[in-house]
Amino acid sequence: MRREFTEADKKREAFSRIANVLYSHWRVSNPGEKVSLQCGGHTRLFDVLIPDAYITVGESVNGKGHREHVVPCALIRSESYGMFNDGYLIEDIAKMIEQNLKIVHITKEERHKLDVELALKITMPEGWSFEQNRPFARLDTAKIGYKLY
Repeated sequence: MRREFTEADKKREAFSRIANVLYSHWRVSNPGEKVSLQCGGHTRLFDVLIPDAYITVGESVNGKGHREHVVPCALIRSESYGMFNDGYLIEDIAKMIEQNLKIVHITKEERHKLDVELALKITMPEGWSFEQNRPFARLDTAKIGYKLY
């Protein structure tokens, strides 16, 4: 009998898939690359392997125009490599990615404020950490109002 996968199954599999791909990059990296968290893997991997429908969670109260990852993919990728360095399992990385890989649609003006005015294009606000579980901190710092679906 053929198994039917639920949407929850498919979503869980997508996060596991990206964690496995990142693990593959980490596994073949040399020690120096592992220490510097430069194990490869373009951040567009997230876009290719995880459908937007699984991670789009809201939009700006001012409208749309730009698809914004609330935590930059480069940071999620680096955190994954650091977790692998610390002995975490693929399942742990998949869970961390699921908690932090989210998209909110914002306006182009709000994007400019984040990326240029506040210089938060590839970083999070000072003092932020993954352990705090505050993925929307960039939007909050930029005072971008948003509504979650």
